[in-house]
Amino acid sequence: MNQPQSILTCYQLFWTRLFDFKGRSTRKEFWHPLWMNAVIMVLLSFIISERASYIFSFLIFIPNLTVMTRRLHDVNRSMFLAIVFNLSSYITLVLFFLLLLVPTGVVTHPFGESLLVITVFTGGIALVFLLFYTLFAMIMKGNSEPNHYGDGGTAALTQTSKTIET
Repeated sequence: MNQPQSILTCYQLFWTRLFDFKGRSTRKEFWHPLWMNAVIMVLLSFIISERASYIFSFLIFIPNLTVMTRRLHDVNRSMFLAIVFNLSSYITLVLFFLLLLVPTGVVTHPFGESLLVITVFTGGIALVFLLFYTLFAMIMKGNSEPNHYGDGGTAALTQTSKTIET
C-alpha cells in the first residue's frame, strides 16, 4: 500500500523542512531521522566528545520539533502536544539537575528539599504518561484521507499507491 520511502530521502526531508510546521509527515519521515540522529549522537560522543553530541542535540531541536508536529498532524493531532512534550522534558531535566545539587548545598529551597523531591517525582510521572501518549501517537498509522492539516503524509502515500494500482 505504501510507496517505499528511502532512509536517506526521509533524512533529507528532515533537514529541508527544517522550519516547516505545516503539513504532514509519515511514520518513516519521523522515525528514520530519529534513529539516525541517535546514531550520530552516539558516534559524536565516542569519536569527538560528549560536548559535540550536546551541540548536535541542540542543533536538531527545531527540526525534531517540526517533524514531530507534522507527524502529529498526520494522525490529526495538534502541535500543542509536541510543544508540551518538549517543554516538559526540558523542565523535568532542569528540576532533576537541581535535585542533584540539593545535597551539595548549592541549591537551597525555603520549603526544604521535600518540596523539590515531590515536584520532580510528580513531574517525572506526568512526563512518563505524556511520553507513552506521544509514543502511541507517533506509532499510529496516519489518516489515509486528507484531514484538517492537509493531504500530505499518509494521505499522499495512499493516493500515490491508488494511482499506481489503476
